Amino acid sequence: PTGDAFLAVTGSAQPKIYTRDGVQEGEFPRGDMYIRDLKNTTGHITSCTDGTWHPTDKGSGITSSADGTVRVWDMWAATQNTVIKPMLRKPGRTAVTAVRYNHNGSLIAGGLEDGTIQVWDIRGKHQNKANVGMVAASKFQSFKKQNWTVLSK
Repeated sequence: PTGDAFLAVTGSAQPKIYTRDGVQEGEFPRGDMYIRDLKNTTGHITSCTDGTWHPTDKGSGITSSADGTVRVWDMWAATQNTVIKPMLRKPGRTAVTAVRYNHNGSLIAGGLEDGTIQVWDIRGKHQNKANVGMVAASKFQSFKKQNWTVLSK
């Protein structure tokens, strides 16, 4: 938020923080791929898809990954504070392809590979839990009826 550093999410499982001069300040840890419950790992286990700084707290940020998690980080210590696993209709994992904070940083929205958008409220006790709401993927008829244009892969 201040412009003194930037987050590089390059597709590896370990995003990096650089100063504005290009000097690497830190690298997030990689999680243990042999642990089944991803809440018990210290980082992402597959490629990261997105990341951003907290809008008001320059020491906090989030990343998303193809492993199906969103992680809230202490950006200066490169340690995770919270792991968010999306609620899925079917068992398994679905990649989180995009993640963003709202304007004041109290909500996190994530776009999933299955077409849903999930919103988590992280204002819980010590930010260790997240309440979830799910927005299902829209049907084509609703777009046509309202004259919307949609671009998709």
